[in-house]
Amino acid sequence: MRATGWLLTAAILTAPVTAQAQSRPDQKAFLGLYKELVETNTTISSGSCTQAAAQIGARLKTAGYSDADITYFSVPEHPKDGGLVAVLKGSDASIKPMLLLAHLDVV
Repeated sequence: MRATGWLLTAAILTAPVTAQAQSRPDQKAFLGLYKELVETNTTISSGSCTQAAAQIGARLKTAGYSDADITYFSVPEHPKDGGLVAVLKGSDASIKPMLLLAHLDVV
């Protein structure tokens, strides 16, 4: 009975490691992006959302967005509080456009 308990505990503790090791390539890419952004300092005191926007822009370019599809913005009074707007053009003009919003700072 005691050995069964230890085996069950070991199986439960190693399950997350096994699941992570079997991640699909797209899941690994997402985790890499998520890790990169979480590790980017976006605090008001010493960080830069403008830097995070540049990192996202670089990822979008790698994914096939053109320079014309990405617009960076900031105001002179707060140069580290910048962001970006990216446009993904659709192929069917009869479908209504969709707007997605997100914030770049890590909270």
